[in-house]
Amino acid sequence: MPSDAILEPSKYYTEALEKQFEKSTDDFFEDLVKKSGVDREENRKTCTEYRNQLKVIDGISKQISKYRTLKVFSIIAVIFCFIAFFVSVFGMIGQNEASTVGILVAVLCPILAIVLIIFIVKKISPTIKDFSNKKEREGIKAKEILDRAYAQMRPLNDLFDSDMTRQLITKNVPILNIDRNFNLKRFDYLNGKYGLTDNLDLNESTTDVLSGEIIGNPFIITRNRVHRMGTETYHGSLVISWTERVRDSNGNYHNVTRTQTLVASVVKPKPFYHKNTTLIYGNEVAPDLSFSHTPSHAEKMSEKELERFFKNKSKKIHRKTVKSTTNSGGFTEMGNEEFDALFDGLDRDNEVQYRLMFTPLAQKNMLTLMKNPKPYGDDFYFNKRKSLNYISSEHSNSFDMNTTADRYVSYDIDISKKTFKDYNTGYFRALYFDFAPLLSIPLYQQHKPHEYIYHKEYKRNYTSYETEAVVNKFNKERLSHPSSKTESILKTQFIEKEGQSDKIEVTAYSYDTMERVDFVQKLGGDGRFHAVPVPWVEYIPVWQKNVVLMKELNLSDREFNNSNIYNDVNRNPIAYKNGMFATILNRGDNGFDAVLSKYINNGNLNSNKN
Repeated sequence: MPSDAILEPSKYYTEALEKQFEKSTDDFFEDLVKKSGVDREENRKTCTEYRNQLKVIDGISKQISKYRTLKVFSIIAVIFCFIAFFVSVFGMIGQNEASTVGILVAVLCPILAIVLIIFIVKKISPTIKDFSNKKEREGIKAKEILDRAYAQMRPLNDLFDSDMTRQLITKNVPILNIDRNFNLKRFDYLNGKYGLTDNLDLNESTTDVLSGEIIGNPFIITRNRVHRMGTETYHGSLVISWTERVRDSNGNYHNVTRTQTLVASVVKPKPFYHKNTTLIYGNEVAPDLSFSHTPSHAEKMSEKELERFFKNKSKKIHRKTVKSTTNSGGFTEMGNEEFDALFDGLDRDNEVQYRLMFTPLAQKNMLTLMKNPKPYGDDFYFNKRKSLNYISSEHSNSFDMNTTADRYVSYDIDISKKTFKDYNTGYFRALYFDFAPLLSIPLYQQHKPHEYIYHKEYKRNYTSYETEAVVNKFNKERLSHPSSKTESILKTQFIEKEGQSDKIEVTAYSYDTMERVDFVQKLGGDGRFHAVPVPWVEYIPVWQKNVVLMKELNLSDREFNNSNIYNDVNRNPIAYKNGMFATILNRGDNGFDAVLSKYINNGNLNSNKN
């Protein structure tokens, strides 16, 4: 990669990196195929045979459906025949005379019903049974073919690993170094040098975390499950009626019944949950500067809309400049009105450092990023708080951060390749364009951080971000309160360090629910107040604590799944993510460093394969 190519990140991705990454993904997959020894053509023939077999089964299913429909109509016809027979007979008895039509119906309907019953019993039902048996036989044959296809693919399926996405990205973007997991050394750096804190907010739980450095400057990407209390409006209704005495046009009085539906509503607290993905990046450039940018979605604006937007925004910026000058403030508008209007960093608190960051090239890069509709346009939030930069975007919440290899496992090599390529190129595109606002600032790329003196020893082994990400891999029902009716926010608290393991307390916060009814007084058309029932749901906070033991194994998913770890540890449910192993402790359980130590050695690991 040319040293200056990344200085125009949008252009570089479109003209070079996108195709380069696609080719690299193709090559990576083909290397796996070669290593596995899977015969592509043989697998394709088997898959074609399987799909043809599914067509046969589908054809049989259609025949079964057709005959079942015929059977239903025949049964309905039999019922109608009997109904017509009884109506005709009782009609003639009631009239004390027999009509020709009545006699014909009384004679022919039973005959037709008997013929239909015989047809159902002798023809339709046996045919359905024959087709069902045939479908079962063909289904067994299809399963045998599918099993053969999976057997052909097993050597390749066994090679897939969740770390492959990281390897692909590192290979194609050498300036971007991604950690296997968010370790304490990386946290120490971000915490001690840039002020990043633990995720202490009880309303947020980290479900995924990615960390690393870009040209030596550290970053962390967190995906949090976020809990917020809001309100829900519940509605209820009551139908009332009353009698009024009214006089008609002739002067006569009549009683008239009136009805009215009374509607009432109540507003009650309700928890809401959503996910939030944020890139946090540390850089010493402009350490006294803070500002914020919210999406303008310039990529969606027409030329006229952009012109109107610039006109209105420029007036606002000019007024802010005049006011700042009058009050001896520090704000002055930029020379590039388009950038100042679209980026809208008007809350900046250090003009000198703002201009130091946003050079003409940085402004050009940012405008290109914001105005180009491909792939995302200006869908990002950019908040700088001194030395920490926070990037979140609309697209970042939609891509799956969990790089599990299970998604690639298939009986069909072509499906597997497409899934592999689509996921990894989509993951990289989403990740790259979260970094793009930062890469658009050349000064950020040119700055290498000063040395940092790390702590020699830590009181814990693992960060709270990583421990939360791992415990969120557990079945939530196992950690949540038995009465929980909502999602759970899992928070971890370090208890003690046991060698290379950490004992962690996990608290699951959620809600039980209770059906309630409020009665709201409403005035009806009868002149009286009525109590309208409004059903609503009360959310009652509940929580449950568990103790989890956690240890870093640094095994690939494949190595972990092929090991006897679960049998050796012989504990409660386990979780494995980013090379981190965790299990829920029962009272009296001891540490498992001694049990797990043998899995760190590859020789011992190989001897413990199933």
